[in-house]
Amino acid sequence: MNKEYGYCGSSLKLYNNNSYFFEEFCDGVKFSFSMGTWKRRNDKVKLKPISQNSITLEIIKSDKSEKPGIKILDINNEPIYQFDFVAYLREIPMKEVVQDLDEYLEYSEEIKMTEISQPLRTYTDGKTGTYNISENHNILAYDYYLITGEYFVIDGRYLSGNYFELKINLPKEIFQYQNLDYFELPSKKIKLESENYSFIK
Repeated sequence: MNKEYGYCGSSLKLYNNNSYFFEEFCDGVKFSFSMGTWKRRNDKVKLKPISQNSITLEIIKSDKSEKPGIKILDINNEPIYQFDFVAYLREIPMKEVVQDLDEYLEYSEEIKMTEISQPLRTYTDGKTGTYNISENHNILAYDYYLITGEYFVIDGRYLSGNYFELKINLPKEIFQYQNLDYFELPSKKIKLESENYSFIK
């Protein structure tokens, strides 16, 4: 069920396993979403969103490798394309790093290299190389930070000669957007109207 206006819109997907996915998007850049479970009674649906705390990112594999790097998988074990990591010098406070990135993202609608940070974006295979990252750097999972506000950091001293595989419990389609946000629904109840829907109190 979609609602579109210009280059912006929203979409609500109700799956047979009683999970839902709601998204709001604009210009292919700003993307807000909510997910959880749903129950239906007649033409009314009650949504139960998951909390930000239940969105997890974890290392599921770490091996010595001639091709060091990071690979990230989604909730269905599919590689994630365009997931953003950021390398930064360890001596720079994290607060300063994310403030720099957040300001640049708001201004330019995408993250790019700045004086204190270097973006690392995954390819179609879900991988990004770390060849040019020194032991003086750390790597922040920036997209995870945008969604949860939490810092997931890999110490650059462990990157040399190592391959890391990560997994996040979200679908890969989310990460086609630059500016991600997990947001609170305007209401947890909706009314179904043929092929459409509306939030109700």
